[in-house]
Amino acid sequence: MKVIEKLSTYASLVGVIGAIGGGFYAWGEFNTRLGVLENKEYVVNETVDLTDTNNDITDIKVKVQELETQIISMDNDVLDVLRNDIAGNSNDIKAMTGEIIKDIKVLQSVVADRASEEDIENLDKKLRKPLDELLQKVEELSTKVAIVEKENELQDTQIEEIKLEANNPLSG
Repeated sequence: MKVIEKLSTYASLVGVIGAIGGGFYAWGEFNTRLGVLENKEYVVNETVDLTDTNNDITDIKVKVQELETQIISMDNDVLDVLRNDIAGNSNDIKAMTGEIIKDIKVLQSVVADRASEEDIENLDKKLRKPLDELLQKVEELSTKVAIVEKENELQDTQIEEIKLEANNPLSG
């Protein structure tokens, strides 16, 4: 019985030594893994440098504003030229119409002094068609001038809208 007790003691001792060895082995593996993690370099709070991107956006905004200013300036120049042309044309038309009316009055007075009724009727027949054509052309030109003036008003409002949109920080 002493042999069985001794074998049982040795078996227990080998078990305890095995358990202690297994614990040391596990502890060594844990330390190895922990060492690998400790030696690895991590970037915890990595930041991205957006300075160049912000500068590019600012440059683009400045260029867009410059282009808008150039477009508005060009539109104003074109509108000024159109307004001057329209004003000049309407003044020319008014001047020509005034001269024609004066000439007609002079002709009426001369004809009334020197011509007979028959001569006046013949002259009226000869002048009626050109006068009617002239009046029709004057009416057409007046209509076209009125249309151009309305177009100018529309363009002025569109330019104002563009200016307001360009100054609106929320307009994209």
